[in-house]
Amino acid sequence: MKKIEVKWMTNKRKEETIELTDSATVQDLLHELDIDHENYLIVVNGSNRLPDYQLSDGDRIKILHAMAGG
Repeated sequence: MKKIEVKWMTNKRKEETIELTDSATVQDLLHELDIDHENYLIVVNGSNRLPDYQLSDGDRIKILHAMAGG
C-alpha cells in the first residue's frame, strides 16, 4: 500500500491522506474519491498529470476545479 497526500484546492479546502494499492494511478485515486477527471485538474508534485499516471508512495496531490471561460 502507498499513502498519497491529497489537498483539495476547491470550496472543500480540506487535506486528507489516502491509502492506495502499489499499482495505483491517478484514475484509481479519482475513483476512490468519486470524482470525474473532466471536472478537475490533478496536480502531482507540482505537475499536471493524466489519469494513467502511476502514483508513488508519498506523492502530494492537489485537486483543482476545472474552469471554463468565454
